[in-house]
Amino acid sequence: MRRTAKYTAALSAIPALGDGKQQKMLMKALDHDELYATLEKRGYYWDAKNKQWHKGNDDDRARGKFSGSIFEDSDGNPTGVFRLRIMAHPDELAEVCVEVCRQLKVLEVSDPYDNRRGAGTRTYITCKRG
Repeated sequence: MRRTAKYTAALSAIPALGDGKQQKMLMKALDHDELYATLEKRGYYWDAKNKQWHKGNDDDRARGKFSGSIFEDSDGNPTGVFRLRIMAHPDELAEVCVEVCRQLKVLEVSDPYDNRRGAGTRTYITCKRG
């Protein structure tokens, strides 16, 4: 089995997951994918840039740091997160985003992208209810 940086970091995160018996079971029985799924189920996410597993929170989930859906928590319940796509002329996009963000609890605004077809630019705004 290949020991990637992600897998090595996952193994080092095991001590935080429970008692000694659980830790030993995780060390012996899990392949890469099972170990990653177990860490995510326990609230951890993989930070590829820094090559570390971090204990996450709801905002991290909403920002898409977990491999599951940002719209559903680990128990299958809605997170209250939604994503808007704003499409506009490049000269108006920033102004439109400011207007939208004033009205919502914004978690993240993506960089602008050129539309695939035709003129215009788009951006995505991730928001949370409440």
